[in-house]
Amino acid sequence: MPTEHLLPQHFVLGKIMSNVSKPTVANYREFKEYPKIVAAVARILARQRFVAPVELFVEMSLLPAADLERWRRGQIPVLERVH
Repeated sequence: MPTEHLLPQHFVLGKIMSNVSKPTVANYREFKEYPKIVAAVARILARQRFVAPVELFVEMSLLPAADLERWRRGQIPVLERVH
């Protein structure tokens, strides 16, 4: 699979977790965005039984839902370049 079709998880998560040098199991709750992530995950789980990373990005307003849909339809070849 070509790398241009990979999800933007590493890019977006890097932006979310940039206030702590290296995330670990011991310090992940120190991220200032941690409560926002937990709330967004809870909202998604209230609607369905799983959380896809791209859905979390949409729920947190890090990725426009319209861009996600365009990417899924193949209209955007590289999702990371949307922002």
